[in-house]
Amino acid sequence: MKKLAKILLLGVMVCAAALPSFATDVSFTVFSDEEMNYYYYDMNSFDSGVTRYNDGDGFIIYEFPISEGDTHAQLTWRIRSQYKVSVTNTDPDNWEGYEVIHQAQPTEEELADQRPYWGDYESEQITVHDLSKWCENNTTGKIWVMMSDADPSNGWGGGIYKNTPVTFWSGTTEAPAVEQPKTKEDLAADILAQYNFADGAQYFIAGTSTEKAYIHTEGGWINETNDRYHDNEAYTIYQFDVKASDTQALLHGAFNNQYVICATMGDPTDMAGYTEIAVAEPNEAEIAEEAPWWGNRIYTEDVADADGNVKTVTHYPVMDLDLSSVLNGTDGKLYVMIGDADTTNGWGGQVLFNHPVVFSTTGSAFASEEPAGEETAAEETEPETEEVIVETPAETTPAVEEVVEAPVVIAPQTFDAAVIALFAAAAAVSGAVVSRKRN
Repeated sequence: MKKLAKILLLGVMVCAAALPSFATDVSFTVFSDEEMNYYYYDMNSFDSGVTRYNDGDGFIIYEFPISEGDTHAQLTWRIRSQYKVSVTNTDPDNWEGYEVIHQAQPTEEELADQRPYWGDYESEQITVHDLSKWCENNTTGKIWVMMSDADPSNGWGGGIYKNTPVTFWSGTTEAPAVEQPKTKEDLAADILAQYNFADGAQYFIAGTSTEKAYIHTEGGWINETNDRYHDNEAYTIYQFDVKASDTQALLHGAFNNQYVICATMGDPTDMAGYTEIAVAEPNEAEIAEEAPWWGNRIYTEDVADADGNVKTVTHYPVMDLDLSSVLNGTDGKLYVMIGDADTTNGWGGQVLFNHPVVFSTTGSAFASEEPAGEETAAEETEPETEEVIVETPAETTPAVEEVVEAPVVIAPQTFDAAVIALFAAAAAVSGAVVSRKRN
């Protein structure tokens, strides 16, 4: 019996030693139901379509719980433009008690240009805040975080992206490492790696470093999905090398919205010297609706494979344009201008990020119809118009992970279900009760 008792005691000690540290782990996206569990106060923040936007006197305050004994805390989110982040662990209604931990600043170039719209609008990076300081001497069991406008004098306040989760973690160990998303340049490299380009082809991805060598006149701007967008009088002129012996020139790319595409081998600044190559037109439904936003030809559909597995496929308006008519039998540059076909509204032409723009004088943009990677070749169909639309499956573009709103969990970081299943169940029940009381 003594030997059995010792064995049982040893087993209990081993199990106790194996029990992990408990931690608070929160994840939500802005404007979701889950966000409301941590929503303390909102002053005029609103949905910009892309972010929870805080301009002028607008701000949002979140309230995060921490457990007694927690020594580390961390907040991560993707924020943009002219933001200011402040923190307190005492009285959330005392504005003077907040400490500013992160405030965007204009660059030297932005200051020199006196830009009112200064700020970071393109970064894909996740901002990480170490909030461990506010675990010390914490008598409230809470940490409040405020996001506000760093410069209320203009209209470019701070925003929290809707497509990236806000996460909060606290515990007794170091906070988990944060995996940063791929940059725009990384995604562009992934796209280009999927294709076998023909010898001599000149190609780029819009809005990235690969595009710079081909820009003669840069216009428009890069939008939230990394597309180059041209509205009203804005346009971009691209330049490509041609030889006197070239008799054929093709432009392959994905162009969307109300685009107009023209080309010339003459003076690129002489607008009258361009030949119109392609112009977007509204379809019958858009004409019937008199919709000013006509022209968007990106769409998705769910497709089942042979095994019945359903996946979402994105179709982009990819086309091949024949520029041979502007060749003049000399060595030089061929210029391609893309702009807005209807300057009376706000839906100008786009050069899409998700597909390479390829200029070729060999008769084909690609060395073969098969992408360079493991992806299947794009299915080509000929519509009634002269454009060749290539339906590009989502697999040939960088996959976009669906953002799943993770439930609030107050649970061990790691555990053996066989040993502490009962503990986990009890923790879940007590956590639910506390949540109801808190709300």
